[in-house]
Amino acid sequence: MSATSLGDSRSALYRKQIENIASNMRKLISQTLLKPLFDMARFTGVKETFLKTENEAYSNCTDLDAAHSIGDEDSASDAVMDSMTELVHLKNDARNLIEKEPMG
Repeated sequence: MSATSLGDSRSALYRKQIENIASNMRKLISQTLLKPLFDMARFTGVKETFLKTENEAYSNCTDLDAAHSIGDEDSASDAVMDSMTELVHLKNDARNLIEKEPMG
């Protein structure tokens, strides 16, 4: 199997993982539409950073698809993994803001 076809299959897997993380984040966002948070400004900041990072992750997947060498592929793969890690942290930050919301 060539480096390109390996990259294509990896990027497809990464895209699915990014989609799953983003789906979980959209569920959190929908909760705030029904019941806005006390600290909505902070949540909005996390949401905006998440969306920017999500776009970067998909862009890195495109770079992985276009890689012509194993070195380029590894570099793009590392960038995707870094972006996905950041997405998980941001999703967790959003969840924590919702969970720490005062009752009442």
